[in-house]
Amino acid sequence: MDNPSFLDGFTIMAQAFMLMPPPFHIAIIAMFAALVGSFINVCIWRIPRGESIVWPRSRCTSCGHVLDAIDLLPIVTFIATRGHCRHCRAPVSARYVTVEIINVSLWMVAYAWHPLPILEVAGSGHNDAIGIAALWVGLAAWQSRSR
Repeated sequence: MDNPSFLDGFTIMAQAFMLMPPPFHIAIIAMFAALVGSFINVCIWRIPRGESIVWPRSRCTSCGHVLDAIDLLPIVTFIATRGHCRHCRAPVSARYVTVEIINVSLWMVAYAWHPLPILEVAGSGHNDAIGIAALWVGLAAWQSRSR
């Protein structure tokens, strides 16, 4: 018997996911897309400045406070704080939530257009969701270079 790999576990999770009803798919995909949108925002902010996209942790662009885990929940935190930093109350750019909402919208359109590829990211060779994220990062980098 072969040792199970990470990909085997991921495949089992994907199969379990496929057994869930479509509203569950939509909710999970929307949450994941919002998190990807949040990462895209990190890339949009840091890449043009030559900063690492991994380290240091995210921080307020006004006061420099390192964001807590609760602050990293995309869209929800923006709404809950009414678009302000929880620590210094400085306004947070609407661009952050706009990128995240657009990303969620694109993933929902992709899911509505063809549900399987976006669900098959788990090791089957269909990387539509990853492609959407890469497209956003590329567009952001291109836009920042044209300034």
